[in-house]
Amino acid sequence: MVVDPCDEDYAYLSLTVARYAKEDALGKYMALLTLSPIYLAVAYMTLVVVRRDLQVFVLAVGHLVDLVVNKALKTWIAEARPPGCINTGHGMPSNHSQYMFFFASFVSLYLWGRVSFSAEAKVGLTSVLAGWAASVAYSRMCLQCHTLKQVAVGAAVGTTTGGLWYLLYSKVLLPLLPRVAKWPISRALYVKDYSQVSNVLAFEHDALYGDGGGETVFTGSSSRGGVRASDHVDASRKVR
Repeated sequence: MVVDPCDEDYAYLSLTVARYAKEDALGKYMALLTLSPIYLAVAYMTLVVVRRDLQVFVLAVGHLVDLVVNKALKTWIAEARPPGCINTGHGMPSNHSQYMFFFASFVSLYLWGRVSFSAEAKVGLTSVLAGWAASVAYSRMCLQCHTLKQVAVGAAVGTTTGGLWYLLYSKVLLPLLPRVAKWPISRALYVKDYSQVSNVLAFEHDALYGDGGGETVFTGSSSRGGVRASDHVDASRKVR
């Protein structure tokens, strides 16, 4: 049954087309949850401006590529959304589902491949990412924006593109980041490369306060066998 968009039993969440039944206790929470891609987009912009880490740029560009893939698939498949959805665009695959599963796939692989957390912490974070992505996909069905098939295909495509983008990052882009960080424009914009740092928070704290005891926080391909935070402090003091 097609729902009248002017039906007073439905409310609209500002800046979105997320509509929920007023009597539905979970409707508003589903509408807020379905905005997760917008939250992430704002987070990316904030991190780009504040952190200026090349790895954030890589992830943000990956999301743009994923969006292009989604647009191409929607145009090619041209499958309608469920009856009653006020969004008139194509529904296969779900962009929200694909976006979130791309994020969960890439970040999970990054956690296991690049971050020096305990195995328990990695399992916990990976579970949270997968649960978040699945919840957003479920919200798209609850809000009648997509069918089960559309969110399932979106999840599969997003997981695949996220995995492929991480493979490109780790095999091709990662070795190039230290060079890019040394470009004149990178220096002018204070763009940084933290790709060889296993614990960025520890490194920055030790660099500021010099109390890390010379702990090695760099990993990877340093020909000097690792760079200590205390070395960074000594160098920064010389610059001053």
